[in-house]
Amino acid sequence: METIIVTGSNGFLGCYLCRLFLEKGLKVIGVEDKRDKYGTEMQNMLLGRNSNFISKKGLESVDMKKGAAIHVSFDKLPNDLPEAEYVIESILKAEQMKSPLFIYLPLSLPERMSEQILSWKEKLNPFESVKWIHIGETYGPGNPSFPVEQLENTSDVLAETIYIEDLLFSLEEIWRMDESAVVAVSEAVRKESEAMENKAFEEGTAFYGVPVNTTVEEG
Repeated sequence: METIIVTGSNGFLGCYLCRLFLEKGLKVIGVEDKRDKYGTEMQNMLLGRNSNFISKKGLESVDMKKGAAIHVSFDKLPNDLPEAEYVIESILKAEQMKSPLFIYLPLSLPERMSEQILSWKEKLNPFESVKWIHIGETYGPGNPSFPVEQLENTSDVLAETIYIEDLLFSLEEIWRMDESAVVAVSEAVRKESEAMENKAFEEGTAFYGVPVNTTVEEG
């Protein structure tokens, strides 16, 4: 049975990635260095007691040299910068690692983060397969940082954000892309294209417009 490693597994995106891989019949090792009650409850809600899911508290307890694909969720940046640095350093210590590496980052980050991300990309450049996926604002059940019910002009805001299920539906195609990607909803691609000038994006980073398959109504 193929094994997938997911860091940030009880965060919003990480938890949904675990669910996606489990639904495909894969074994998932979920790594979350910083445990929190809300994230654990969300993890239990989405993943239940799936026997193919193994929870680990740190990457040092995971063998990253066996070729299992590693999906790194940094969707809590910049708040969880120390945890992100820990994950990057742990990966760098895994000498001769040949695993495909997918790193998910928020599309909108403070300018001060650009140098940090560039530093990570430079350090990981020697690895054979690294794909950086910069994702626009994402919402859905379990995202405490995006309380849809409290927003004014909800329909306008949602038109420029990605529903989590639409993102999951598109990931297979994003993974097959030859280059790293900036991901946004189709209606917002033109607007988000201005972000390509951000120096944190390496040359050759491509756009991917997530098709909107889900309609969320107010009320």
